[in-house]
Amino acid sequence: MTMRKRPYLCSMRIHILPGLLAIIWAQTIFYHEDFNNGVPPDWSLNTSDLGSTTTLLYNRWVVSADYNGNDVDNPISSVPADVSYCCATTCPGICQFLGCAANGCMSVTIPDIPNQPAAITGGPQSAFLHVSYNPAYDNVCPPATTTFSYLAPTQIFPCYPAANIFAKKSQPVAIPATATNIKLSFFWLAGGGTNAYGEVYYSTNGTTWTRLTSRNGSQQLRNNKDSWYADTISLPAAVAGQNLYIGFRFVNQCGGWSWRPTHRGG
Repeated sequence: MTMRKRPYLCSMRIHILPGLLAIIWAQTIFYHEDFNNGVPPDWSLNTSDLGSTTTLLYNRWVVSADYNGNDVDNPISSVPADVSYCCATTCPGICQFLGCAANGCMSVTIPDIPNQPAAITGGPQSAFLHVSYNPAYDNVCPPATTTFSYLAPTQIFPCYPAANIFAKKSQPVAIPATATNIKLSFFWLAGGGTNAYGEVYYSTNGTTWTRLTSRNGSQQLRNNKDSWYADTISLPAAVAGQNLYIGFRFVNQCGGWSWRPTHRGG
């Protein structure tokens, strides 16, 4: 295995999120969503909540059935990328400086995505809410389609600065005042690392968000790329009698220089 140093945190790797989401009290389901019919009308993607970007969307939240190399309809095992992510035209002069136009784009391998567990409606390869590199962003040779992968920020060149993105259930779920032991359940899958991870939030007014803790004890959804994780999170008792909103944030920040192996990563 060879190692090559690159001025970005990581290559394109998998990230994030729910295949099925439900808000439950005892045997009563207050809300359920499986994302099988595209973006639900009561959800808003790529919003400005918690200072998230609405313009630097080289990554974005989407709802689609992307399984990378395992995708039965459109398998993708690699994508083009280079030091400046194929010399985005937002950074004039960098292509000439790096010689990208002459050298073209190198290919970066991305991992296969495991099929969904049997408990997910529409599985094993149904649509789900997740982060994807945006093929429509200002870039001269992007992937031709969405993938279950993301771009880390470029660290030396400002073409792709660090940016977080947010998705939320924008219409609330009314929780009865008599409800107790209310739980949020969903499946998630994530690679990432200390500078790239998912977070889950709740709100009772749609603007002030409180971060939740996974049942694995972490507030960062990451390091779980090989199988879907069935998470169940207890919500605070204070949500009883309130309107409840749920949100997910993808944190994508710069770290130090990193080594990127030339074999498949996660």
